[in-house]
Amino acid sequence: MAIGKDPLSFSVALALRAVRRAAARAVDCGDLPTRLANAVKDTYTRTGSKRSRNWPRIKTTAPPGSPKITTVSESEIKLAQEFHGTSIAA
Repeated sequence: MAIGKDPLSFSVALALRAVRRAAARAVDCGDLPTRLANAVKDTYTRTGSKRSRNWPRIKTTAPPGSPKITTVSESEIKLAQEFHGTSIAA
């Protein structure tokens, strides 16, 4: 009342947060009265609800399909044998 604000505009959650911060910093809590004075509710009117949208947030990707098996050509076999031979020698 001495500050000039409506008592119903004060936020209990913000006041508790200010007190907890002051308790955590017991040495440096000089601004606690200021933080308590500023612990007020929002003064604006919301245009939408505070409710979260698009819940649940689950991925909607399709499961993997069956594997695509291809046959190996003679050139690919030779290339693999050359690579295998060079990788072991190195």
